[in-house]
Amino acid sequence: MSMFLTLATAAENGHVHLPMPAWAFGVLGLGVFLALLLFVWMFRHTASSLLEGGHGPAQGDFAHGNAPEGHGHDGRHGTTGDDHGRRH
Repeated sequence: MSMFLTLATAAENGHVHLPMPAWAFGVLGLGVFLALLLFVWMFRHTASSLLEGGHGPAQGDFAHGNAPEGHGHDGRHGTTGDDHGRRH
């Protein structure tokens, strides 16, 4: 019951004491957001390298015609000369 009385008297007063100035909460939030953004940015190519089994091709390799075998643009992805990709 004493906690209720403490809160009731604080509500009557209308003034809440913050542990730091109001602008500092915004600066703190922005700092945490930028730190998390930096953390996520460090792992930006992790999924593609895990799917390909190691380090994937450097950025721009596919655009310059340096695609690894099986990634050609002839409609037969994943074929290396066997009969699996031929159209009959």
